[in-house]
Order: sequence, then structure tokens, then C-alpha cells
Amino acid sequence: LKIFSSDEDEPRVQAILFVRACAVVLPAPCLDPCLKGVYKSFVAASKFFSPTSAPGIRFMATCAVEMYGIDLGATYQHAFVAIKGLAGQMRQALTSKSKESYKEVYCWQTINALELWATVLVAHPSDLEPLFYPVTQLLLGACTLVGSPSFIPLRLKCVRMLNELARARNMYVPVAPVLLEVLQWKDLGTRPKPVPANSIPDLN
Repeated sequence: LKIFSSDEDEPRVQAILFVRACAVVLPAPCLDPCLKGVYKSFVAASKFFSPTSAPGIRFMATCAVEMYGIDLGATYQHAFVAIKGLAGQMRQALTSKSKESYKEVYCWQTINALELWATVLVAHPSDLEPLFYPVTQLLLGACTLVGSPSFIPLRLKCVRMLNELARARNMYVPVAPVLLEVLQWKDLGTRPKPVPANSIPDLN
């Protein structure tokens, strides 16, 4: 798992293949620590998200989605616990309304974790259907937690995930109000302040 989190491409591929083989071949108790380990490694690596590290983190996310396809019963249990933890962070932010609690939600670890679970649900919509509602509510909450133009990219990222969830289950998700609110912000009509070129985030 440590090699899986490293920056070297070939060793990390071999590492995740070994972890997957352990999860599939070894007796049932081995599956849980494999799934937990991959998820914890992904969340830990997501803390240092940047344009440079983004491809590696996306690779880890793809591997995690593949791992969660091994046993959907076990996946449901792991997803339920993880989503419950994310919901606790959201509840704390909505209750305390402090800058520190907002940062617990508006950080790369939380957003990448939400995106991972949304991707897992889209990959297995029928088997994980009960989890669609809580993940949708979390994404809608993340969209509207802080109404500031600074978080427009984050809001658009969450809306994209919501649309993917809606398409996977053929369900309606009210994203139009979230987008229309952005167009009503007065700050969008003001002249932007110049910033150094190296401080502009990579939105891809």
C-alpha cells in the first residue's frame, strides 16, 4: 500500500495488482483490510492534490473503483461507513458555521472522497442504489455551503458529479438552482484583481 501511494508508476501498478490478488485469492477476511487500505491510501494522497500529483491520484481513484467491484456486499458496508463520516463533517460545518469546519469540507481530501464514492455508485448503480440519496445530499450541501465566487469551480465540479449520478439512476437532481445562483452573484460583474500566473489553479 505504501508503494501504491508512491510516485513511481511501474511499482505502484505492480503494488495494486498484488493487493487485488490478495483480496481475490486469499480467504474472505483479507478482503476488508485490502479495501480499507486502498481507500486510506487514496484519501491520504488526496491531501496533497496539485496539477503535478493529479494524474497519480486519479490513477489511485480508478484502482479503488476497480477494487470496490470485487465484492459489492463488502463495498456497500465500506461505502456506508465512509459516507457516514463525510456526512458528519458536513453536519458539523452546517451547525457550527465556522471557518475551521468549512475547511474540513472544502479540502481536497473530502472532495476527492466524494468524487470517488460518486464514481463507485455510477459504476454499480443497481447494487448500491440506497447510497445514491446520501451522496447526492452531500454534494448539494457542498455546492451551497459557502456562497462565494471563489468556490465556483468547486460548485461546478459537484454539479458534474450530480449529473453523472442522475444519469446513472435516471433520476432528477435539482442542479439548476445551484447554477442559476452563480449567475446572480454581483462579484461576477466586477473587474478581477490581477494575480501571478503561477497561482492560477488548474481546473482540469
